[in-house]
Amino acid sequence: MVSMMESQKANLENMVRFVSSNAGSVRFDQYMEEHLYGENGYYRKIVEIGPGGDFITEAMRPEFAHLIFLYLQQQGLSGKDFLELGSGTGAFKRNYLRHSPATNYISVDISEKLASMQAKSGGEVIVGDAVALDLESDSIDGVIFSNELIDAVPCRVFRLTREDGRIRINEEGYVGTEGN
Repeated sequence: MVSMMESQKANLENMVRFVSSNAGSVRFDQYMEEHLYGENGYYRKIVEIGPGGDFITEAMRPEFAHLIFLYLQQQGLSGKDFLELGSGTGAFKRNYLRHSPATNYISVDISEKLASMQAKSGGEVIVGDAVALDLESDSIDGVIFSNELIDAVPCRVFRLTREDGRIRINEEGYVGTEGN
């Protein structure tokens, strides 16, 4: 079994190779995409979610799923399609389906490891990048949900300045190896 320290060292070596193979400079979003979702990335190979793992989220708690269910019921959306992007271990899916077993629940995850865990919770599982789903307008009659979308999606970084009362984007951030 590979220790966490060995895994982190291997991941760091992969990232140094990735940046070096791109002339020593890559955009931040490219770096994060590779680090999180690349072939040996955190969410594909390393992540352990839950008690004793890397982190635990509120979405794993049965009470959280119940509150979301009650809210959707109040909005007239319970029992409709439910598409979850980045479904982690499938804990939220399992807990939600306890309250709404007739829901057409589809979970999408780029990690085969996590998708196999989600499959145990029922509903449909799609292994792939949510960005590449290419959903047609109105193809989901219900809810698209992503509890962790904001912190788990690579983004481009820009420097914002204020000139003459206007906000301007004037520089993109980059990550470089500088030979190290």
